[in-house]
Amino acid sequence: MAFYAPDPINSTQLIPGGNTPASGALLFCYQVGSSTKQNTYTDQTASTARTNPIVLDSGGNIPGNGEVWIASTSKF
Repeated sequence: MAFYAPDPINSTQLIPGGNTPASGALLFCYQVGSSTKQNTYTDQTASTARTNPIVLDSGGNIPGNGEVWIASTSKF
């Protein structure tokens, strides 16, 4: 079982300063306190892992269903 990543990750278009979406930006997920990459998933069953990094679409959104599920405490 995975846990839903907290807002603003799942409900926000990522726009890093200014008004231009982060088209094609890379969103990395790491284990807290380390530089070890942490898996993220597309749903609560944690059966389908996302790529790490997650590549944002042309609108600066997380692709697919837009949801990010994590199995443990993580940093983005």
